[in-house]
Amino acid sequence: LKNPQKTTADNAIEDMNSLQERSNELKTQFKDDKGLHALFTAIDEDAQTYKDNFSKLESMYSTIGYNPNSGLRSTLTTAGTNVEQLLQNSADGPLYEQFMYARKLEPVYFTTRNEVVLGEINSTMNKLKADLEEYPAIQTEYGKYSETFKKAVSQNRETSRFMLTFEKATKSIERSVADIQKQIGEKRTDLRTELEKQTEFLSMMLLGVSIAIILSLLIVGYFLYRSIQSSLSILKKGAAKIGSGDLTHRVEKIRKDEIGELSLT
Repeated sequence: LKNPQKTTADNAIEDMNSLQERSNELKTQFKDDKGLHALFTAIDEDAQTYKDNFSKLESMYSTIGYNPNSGLRSTLTTAGTNVEQLLQNSADGPLYEQFMYARKLEPVYFTTRNEVVLGEINSTMNKLKADLEEYPAIQTEYGKYSETFKKAVSQNRETSRFMLTFEKATKSIERSVADIQKQIGEKRTDLRTELEKQTEFLSMMLLGVSIAIILSLLIVGYFLYRSIQSSLSILKKGAAKIGSGDLTHRVEKIRKDEIGELSLT
């Protein structure tokens, strides 16, 4: 906008198309999240507004001319060259110098839109118009130059007013992006907190299960120990009786395992 060029205009539209395409993708991706979906929708709409206004602005710049050889500026260049030649032929040095001064300021104004520069151009051109009354032929050509310059200035001022719409759309997009970043940050914090809670819960559950398994093994081991100890005590007593000479003593089968088979033996 500060230095209008056709190539930069095309790049700006291309970038805005990419922004709009990406916002549409994310709008679909986060369709179940009302907050983010609304923000991506807002970006999409603001991007479209920006593109529409940019196209109008680009049309205005095309009318004015991106350089001295296009649009109104081309007509201005042709008319200015004609006046310049006529003034040179008139041999009126002061008038020629006045006009050339105005022409030197002309590209400065179209580049900077500086109203002080425009004021200086208008002052010089008004004085020149009065001084050209004695040169009807030059005055006619100068009138063409002056009218073209006024049209170009009018269009240039219109572009300046129109630029305000871009500031509004751009700030709206920036606010939406900032809100998205804020929401994502909050969601990331919430997810981290939830993950920590889940991790703590699973850790406690794992600890509880581990303790329950250990207690179960201890209980089973205790009863298994008692059972084996009781069986061995019976075998010991039977062996003692047989060892003392009571060969009629029998040890009944007390278990259905190797110890039980040993008792029968």
